[in-house]
Amino acid sequence: MAKFRFEKIVRDKVPQILEVQGIHFVQKELSAPEKIKALKDKLLEESQEVHEASSPQDLLEEIADVAEVLDAILAQSQITWEEVNLARTKKNEKSGAFQKSVYIKTVEAEDGHPLESFHYESPLKYPRLHSSEKDGIEIMLHENSFTPLDEEILKRLRDFNAPYFGSEKAQNFTLAAHENDVLIGGASGFIKQESCFLNVVFVDDSHRKKGQGQAFMKILEDFAKSKGCTKLDLETFEFQAPAFYEKIGFRVLTTTKNWLRGQTIYLMRKNLKDI
Repeated sequence: MAKFRFEKIVRDKVPQILEVQGIHFVQKELSAPEKIKALKDKLLEESQEVHEASSPQDLLEEIADVAEVLDAILAQSQITWEEVNLARTKKNEKSGAFQKSVYIKTVEAEDGHPLESFHYESPLKYPRLHSSEKDGIEIMLHENSFTPLDEEILKRLRDFNAPYFGSEKAQNFTLAAHENDVLIGGASGFIKQESCFLNVVFVDDSHRKKGQGQAFMKILEDFAKSKGCTKLDLETFEFQAPAFYEKIGFRVLTTTKNWLRGQTIYLMRKNLKDI
């Protein structure tokens, strides 16, 4: 039987629909703060679907979903639409609406200008730019950013690499362990063809040396093998867990000394073919 993580708020009639379809589900009663957070998360989800809508009909339906979620958030927060419209009118009078689709690419001001507070308060949202020009080409360095430009750069690199590695995207995955709804460990990584790479493996101090790390790694190895992987790679610092990984069958591929603040980092691999 296939089991999937859902972890989101749904429309009121969905439980009955699932029961009719013979789908087993686990429901959770939310506290008032949890309801607000779940609704805000749902608003992000529905807003993304508005962004991805590809036809007028899709756009209409996704906007209807957004409106429904907003209704629920207002009700939970004891805010009325009249209050929203009043606040909206005040903002429009001060700064205008969005009817003219005014789009600003960059702004520039003298050092020390209050505008800098936008960057320091939200550096990912408003990355500072350092510009230069060479041979007629404008070069921009973005501080603290992951923007659509990063996605485009990665896409271009994947296209360049495709003749050597194939054009399919890597499959990302996350493992998470909870005890009484508290995260006590987990891992994340990606799979590309026959290779599985672990970006992060973590076990909380309170659960170390109790077999949790080995349990995580066994689950990850079985998952990687089920996806056709023949090797499992990871990096670990000398103060982290190289001895643990060697104990469960990993070997050191490369050693880089003084990688960060004098610490040595190891690239390690476990062969999954014969397991």
